[in-house]
Amino acid sequence: MKSVAALCVLLALANAAPRPDDDSAEALPFVAILKDVRVQPDALGVHSLDFEAENGIAVKTVGSHGSEGGSVMQGAFNYRLNDGTFVPLTFVADEFGYRPVSDLLPVAPLPLHPVPQHALDQIAFAEQQRQLRAQDSDENDF
Repeated sequence: MKSVAALCVLLALANAAPRPDDDSAEALPFVAILKDVRVQPDALGVHSLDFEAENGIAVKTVGSHGSEGGSVMQGAFNYRLNDGTFVPLTFVADEFGYRPVSDLLPVAPLPLHPVPQHALDQIAFAEQQRQLRAQDSDENDF
């Protein structure tokens, strides 16, 4: 499932690329593929992709079967913005979801005030109650 998400990201990037009109096919420069190494899944599900184009676009991924039956992938890609700067992004996709890392991704602001102690006490109390309910339901299971 996670490999499908990574593939969707790559397809979205490809779909966002400018396309020439039928009359202006010469408007876009030719971009040579410098590297395209793909390793198909083996018996353990290990697979990889190492792609690099002349214009600086690069994708490197490695994946395998996850412990929860899904797929585990990690990798990196970069592409060039219109102003010429590169956007690097690394990611991990596993049973905890897709987790990208990039300086260009937005970051949530820090809270303006610390969490008051009474709120922390309520959170701790709620966790204790949840654990007690879980223990009670385990004892009542047959």
